[in-house]
Amino acid sequence: MSDDSHDEYMTLLMEHQSGLRGYVRSLVPSWSDVDDVIQQVSLVAWRKFGEFERGTNFMAWIMVIARFEALNHRRKLARGPQLLAEDLCELLASEPDAALLESGEIDRRRAALEHCLGRLEDGRRRLLLEAHSPGVRINELARRAGRSEQAVYKLVQRLRATIVECMHSRLAHGGNA
Repeated sequence: MSDDSHDEYMTLLMEHQSGLRGYVRSLVPSWSDVDDVIQQVSLVAWRKFGEFERGTNFMAWIMVIARFEALNHRRKLARGPQLLAEDLCELLASEPDAALLESGEIDRRRAALEHCLGRLEDGRRRLLLEAHSPGVRINELARRAGRSEQAVYKLVQRLRATIVECMHSRLAHGGNA
């Protein structure tokens, strides 16, 4: 491909990078998985860029590629614990909302989540993040913390509720709550 095609591709990819990362993150278990999938999406999209119709929605086009690459990545991870059942992941991936991604809403939500997580005390934030890590079980967390499974489960539920409430408030007030 020509240098002009390469420049155009890179410009479009960088313009939509944030929304694409948010979309892929909704389909894979961790940010390191996002990096792996985004790398593969970038390669596949570059190979297929000649098929992209100029003037159409690049984000919608690359999201189709991202969907397939994320699903392929999840299949490779199938030996380990899954965060979402394959059929639920398929459903989420089948209807990407390019308008939502392009509007910056996912970025706003991610920023709100990061803000709200940052408001938690370090130990509680670590517990909540670890409870949502692939392969981690509540009984393992409880054993390490020297607490009962029930106590850890209830604490994780309360922390989730705190984060959700904080995010709703922050988003309702334009990110300033």
